[in-house]
Amino acid sequence: MTITANNPIGLDGFEFVEFTSPDPARMVELIVQLGFTAYAKHPTKNLVRYKQGRINLLVNQEADGQVAAFRAAHGPSANGMAFRVADAKAAYELALSRGA
Repeated sequence: MTITANNPIGLDGFEFVEFTSPDPARMVELIVQLGFTAYAKHPTKNLVRYKQGRINLLVNQEADGQVAAFRAAHGPSANGMAFRVADAKAAYELALSRGA
């Protein structure tokens, strides 16, 4: 994606959306029903990546930390996301310059 006045960070979609749930089996069931397949497991965390084409969904079931607190507060939900951009350093600097 090209950086333009209308797209100053060269946004080219989501790299991933991260989910968490108090009922991870149900979350995984829904993801699989949507046609995603388990693609990779994090070597040290309770985190699995599901993939379909260029779409990546993460299911994070870490027992402690931010994700556990988020899950307790919000139930099944999207806990995090990442964006594809043309130039990560430039996007970061622009975000900081705008108050991020």
